[in-house]
Amino acid sequence: GVDGGAIRIADDILYGVESECRMTDPVDVVDIDATLYTMECSGEGTAWTERAMLMRSAEDPDDLIMVWDGYAFKYDRCEEP
Repeated sequence: GVDGGAIRIADDILYGVESECRMTDPVDVVDIDATLYTMECSGEGTAWTERAMLMRSAEDPDDLIMVWDGYAFKYDRCEEP
């Protein structure tokens, strides 16, 4: 519920803090185990489109690294309650 907090990805939608992004146009990144998506996002009364790359962490393959233009985040995997 806070910036940098938990996210959820289900049915090609990334659910974040007060926003959600439809993950479209996946492109495999050459020689990297990663996928680049067009993120069609909405939240707090605004809509925007950006690109984001998602990949598994080298330290723990269950963890996720997400890279946006100028930002990178690492998320630890947690089980749904």
